[in-house]
Amino acid sequence: MTTVTTGRRKPYILADGTIVPGVTTILGRFKDAGPLMYWAWSQGKAGNDFRKERDTAAAAGTLAHSLVFAHLHGQGLDELLLGVQQDIRDGAVKGFHNWLKWKQQTRLEIRSWEKPLICEHHRYGGTPDALATLDGLVTLADWKTSSGGAAYVEHLCQLAAYSHLFKDAGMTLGPGFHLCTFNRDTADFTHRYFDDLNDAWLMFLELREAYDLDRLLAKRVK
Repeated sequence: MTTVTTGRRKPYILADGTIVPGVTTILGRFKDAGPLMYWAWSQGKAGNDFRKERDTAAAAGTLAHSLVFAHLHGQGLDELLLGVQQDIRDGAVKGFHNWLKWKQQTRLEIRSWEKPLICEHHRYGGTPDALATLDGLVTLADWKTSSGGAAYVEHLCQLAAYSHLFKDAGMTLGPGFHLCTFNRDTADFTHRYFDDLNDAWLMFLELREAYDLDRLLAKRVK
């Protein structure tokens, strides 16, 4: 059974008081570092300081994400942009405007979701980004910032894990998953729709088990 709580809560805690990992923590432990290493190498080859480029890109992506959330909550955006480095500000604003244009063109109605969900059976928690409503059916929506606006396996596993949290809580979701990505460099916006993610759910379950085993083994090599 999944416990639904009100308001953001960290860490995720089971009914018996046990602290459990979140979806992003589990997936982050086994994240493929290959794309990141290649990006760092390409920055160095171009004569750029990859640390500076990485921090700028991350800041722009985070800010764009914050602008999206502020918009969904009906909050002003100016305060978020005050004192921000100009290139970071420009990238974030462009990414947000691309997302907003897409939102206005599609029939999807996006609303933020901020309630943490906790799965007692599989012992993990998560707080999805948003829900999308289309023709009266509610589905999951999530957005990421990545190099080239690429989608990764971990994104699909995350959506599948979030979907299980909702279903386990007795909440009905319609079919399909909406993954939206910002291109870190150009701020281009891409929407991807996945009809079924059962295979991603099975992979997440394997990673959830591996996460606990990894923690146990780490204690043996200290």
